[in-house]
Amino acid sequence: MISLRNCLAACLILCCQQLAAQQQDLYFEHYTSLNGLSQNSGYSITQDQYGFIWMGTQEGLNRFDGYEFISYRKPFAGSASTSNQVDALLAGHAGRLWAGTQDGLFLLNPQSGKFETFSKLFNRPSSILDKVSILKLFEDDHHNTWILTRYNGLFIADSSGRAKQYFPEEGQNDRLTDITMDDQQRIWICDLNNIYRYDAAHDKFREIQLSVQHKEDINFRTLCWFNHELWIGTAEHGILIYDPATGKTRSFSPPLTEGTLHAVYCMLADSQQQLWIGTRNEGLYRFNPFTGEMIRCRYREEQPGALRKDFVLSLFEDRQGILWIGLSGGGFAKYDIYNSIFHTIRKNYRNNLQLNDNMLFALFSTGDGQLFIGAQNGGLVKWNTLNNSFTSYKDLSASGVTHNTVYGIAPGKGNQLWLATWGGLCKLDPDAGPPAFSAFSTGKDISKTYLYSVFRPSVSDTLLVSGMNGLYQFDLKMEKWINWVDRDSFLLYNKPVVRCFYEDEDQLVWMGTEGMGLLVLDRQKNAISPIELPYLNTKNVRSLYQDHSYQLWIGTDNGLVQYDPVKRSVIKIWQTTHGLANNVIYGILQDQQQRLWLSTNNGLSCFDVKAGKYFNYDISYGLQGTEFNTNCCYRDPRGIMYFGGIEGLTWFHPGNVPADKFNPPPVITGFQVMNNPYQSDSSLQLQQHISLKPNQNFFTVEFSALNFSHTNRTIYAYKLSGVDADWVYCGNRRTAGYTKLAPGHYTFQVRSANSQGNWNSAITTLQITILPEFWQTAWFRAAVLLLAIALTWWLIRRRIKQIRHEASLQQKISTTEMMALRAQMNPHFIFNCINSIDALIQSNDKYNATVYLNKFARLIRNILDSSNQHAVPLSKDLDTLKLYIELEQLRNENKFTVSFEVPEDILNDDLKVPPLIIQPYVENAILHGLRNRPGNDGKLIISISRAGDYLLYIIEDNGVGRSVAMTNIRRENASYGMAMTRDRVKLFNKETDASVLITDLEKDHQPAGTRIEVRLKIQ
Repeated sequence: MISLRNCLAACLILCCQQLAAQQQDLYFEHYTSLNGLSQNSGYSITQDQYGFIWMGTQEGLNRFDGYEFISYRKPFAGSASTSNQVDALLAGHAGRLWAGTQDGLFLLNPQSGKFETFSKLFNRPSSILDKVSILKLFEDDHHNTWILTRYNGLFIADSSGRAKQYFPEEGQNDRLTDITMDDQQRIWICDLNNIYRYDAAHDKFREIQLSVQHKEDINFRTLCWFNHELWIGTAEHGILIYDPATGKTRSFSPPLTEGTLHAVYCMLADSQQQLWIGTRNEGLYRFNPFTGEMIRCRYREEQPGALRKDFVLSLFEDRQGILWIGLSGGGFAKYDIYNSIFHTIRKNYRNNLQLNDNMLFALFSTGDGQLFIGAQNGGLVKWNTLNNSFTSYKDLSASGVTHNTVYGIAPGKGNQLWLATWGGLCKLDPDAGPPAFSAFSTGKDISKTYLYSVFRPSVSDTLLVSGMNGLYQFDLKMEKWINWVDRDSFLLYNKPVVRCFYEDEDQLVWMGTEGMGLLVLDRQKNAISPIELPYLNTKNVRSLYQDHSYQLWIGTDNGLVQYDPVKRSVIKIWQTTHGLANNVIYGILQDQQQRLWLSTNNGLSCFDVKAGKYFNYDISYGLQGTEFNTNCCYRDPRGIMYFGGIEGLTWFHPGNVPADKFNPPPVITGFQVMNNPYQSDSSLQLQQHISLKPNQNFFTVEFSALNFSHTNRTIYAYKLSGVDADWVYCGNRRTAGYTKLAPGHYTFQVRSANSQGNWNSAITTLQITILPEFWQTAWFRAAVLLLAIALTWWLIRRRIKQIRHEASLQQKISTTEMMALRAQMNPHFIFNCINSIDALIQSNDKYNATVYLNKFARLIRNILDSSNQHAVPLSKDLDTLKLYIELEQLRNENKFTVSFEVPEDILNDDLKVPPLIIQPYVENAILHGLRNRPGNDGKLIISISRAGDYLLYIIEDNGVGRSVAMTNIRRENASYGMAMTRDRVKLFNKETDASVLITDLEKDHQPAGTRIEVRLKIQ
């Protein structure tokens, strides 16, 4: 059944042939060993059930996915075959790939992905087909495989592998050359001199009597059923045609423009009802029976996309309608009709009968099929598109024009044309015999030379002409230059260099300039106004077009501007971020479907304005090149569009540019595990599930859509369940890699979109399982869980017991340590007090000794009351501290005063502190700071406040400071009180370091006392 794609392609060809009778050079893509092909002789081609293209060469098989080749250089290992040359390929039913070599017949086992001999695959005893030389392979509608050999006649094998031989006789078995089938499913074969047709009723071949003289001198090489007739290619006599209905034979006499058709090597009737003829050394021919046109394709060094070699070994058409050509020494060529939907005319270097130059600047059609083409160095060419004839006006110097560069063309009176050239304004009268040119220069005044554009407004006999020196008017009646009415107003715009004109229905002439943006000329008012185009960032306007909805489209160097000429406002600026091929817009045309066609610096863009979508065409579609030229575009009355560029002319009818409907789902082409190919006993395409070991959690999936038309424009999206939250759109990248995956089940999904961005609804999936280590299995986890529960219960019980024991022991240790410290501190403190009393007695100060003794007695009572307590109320501890300080004041003859700063809320709270915790610091401040201070103005300040979860003591004195005091302390008299207190604070706060901070105070860089901060955790 002929596909929709092939029908569209056939219609495209017929329509293009009706548009112009010129012979187009076909464009071929080539694949050789430089692209990864195993060898460059293309003997055989086929396409398997998945869509892969298989190519047989002198050195093995090659599988092609549109991007890269996988070579099977020795695919038949394990057999007796010594030949790697694959002369015949067949993709049969049940997914079997047949490969015929010079040493036997082999089949690709779809389950294992490996080639096996005929007998091994069908599980039969050794067969002659395992070692015969295969010439052709063919499958009929009953799934029987016909096997044509070089020296052993013809075989037929059914789907179970049972084989039967025909033409076993010596002298006949080595003469067979080809096999084919007609539209009634009848089998035809030929040998060197005879044609046979299979009689299925009697299971025998019957010879066909051909009405050909000297048949014995004609070597039949190939057969093809085409146009209800049998076409017979010969080794030296071209093609014979046998008509079974009449029994007559005739010679094929093609309408060749060069050469003759002799050595026919292979033929193919494609799905578009055209015949392809491959020859030995005469290239490739395409014959269209509807038009009688015969196109010859040969190797030409100067022609891009020409065949690399003229010896055609094989022909094959795939499911997309793409033609594959095997060449002798040239690898494989591919002809895609979708690479030629645009037609190109270039300078013909062989006969110079077409363009004089490829650099085109101006296009204009007279409406009767005559297209005038202005070039950079080639002057003017007239192309009669109806009969495909060209008329060259290469040399304009005879008219007085000094340059051969034509930038603009405009109509004059009758059939006259006016040309804006680099040498000035020129008139062409094509009706004169011979056609006459007239130049309109201004003598020594060169201001009206170097012209870029010429335009004739409607209802006017005046031309608008612009060049490097500004904008001018030319009177067609008087054929002379005229001045502007208000010349001064025009001078305000500093001589605009206009590259394009467009006149709207209100007869306003819009002008695109270089460097001055967009201007509008009101011819009735004879005034020019500038048009603001905000946010554009360019002042170069290269093309203008007003569509059916009266919107003005402006092509600039920075995008396409959609403009409302009524409101004089920009609607939108379209750029590459919206899908444009390029931001430099050279030409704008609109087709009958209201689509805009834009020529750019990167090919053509087709803009569907209603949908807001672009589709871009590059050189691979048959364009003259990627770069076009300013305002070099034209649409003729038939709707044919022409765009000129730097490499020639591109022309097409938009209605004949089909959408690419072919959109196959992707297939998995490769699977890498830890950067190594995945090894499996079955074909990867058959596998729906892959199981990996625990240490194989690093893998890469490779995929391809097997779309061989504009393959690089196919885009992909994939996701892995459990890893990717959404589709990963990867462009045309064809791999997806994942690392460090946890054991589990995953589903890999991939889909693709064709060259026009249409996503296929079919999704290819692959199930992937990463097995867990034994310790990651459910049973192991359950066992470990039970054991862990039991162990945890035992450990918790043991830990509770241990914690209780340790807590009790720690409490005893802490209590003992605190008591030990107090036991060390109390004798030390009492010793100091007794010394003070003794000093008073020795000095015979009975009164103070009595007062001191009474206070000392109260102090001792308080100390004894709290000696067995871990902590005492803060208020009681302060009373004891005050008694101690009073004793010290008496002892030191009131050399200092003391003040306590304690908030009432702290005193009223039931706060507990270690007894006499700061007494050693107070003692140290008195004995070593205040006592040694000259005079009686010493001050001791004790403040207590809250600091978060701590009680902050601050003991501050204005004594002599630690540095002076240290010089007065003998080692044997050093106090141990502060060291013991630090240990008490550390134990009370349960810290590794005590929260005690000592700061030396200074005044004018001299010691001025000490400040001690002690933090106790509030309990």
